[in-house]
Amino acid sequence: MRVQSIEKKDLTDMVEVITLAIVHLQTEEHFFQRSADSSTNESAKTLFAEIAQEIGRCRGSLDVKRQMLMKILVSPESFRE
Repeated sequence: MRVQSIEKKDLTDMVEVITLAIVHLQTEEHFFQRSADSSTNESAKTLFAEIAQEIGRCRGSLDVKRQMLMKILVSPESFRE
């Protein structure tokens, strides 16, 4: 796959932004999981746990995309200098 309109620096910046988003989502996921673990209200406990799971899925999806971008970055045919 050849990247035509996006420079290598742009992809590097995107990987960095996605990495920061993943770290942020991980923090939020842990927050909701801790809230679920400590909640005494069963409805709230369930909702917090579900939110944590959804955030975890989102984080995992972003990580897959980040890895794909990283493969593009290291692929010699992606860029023509």
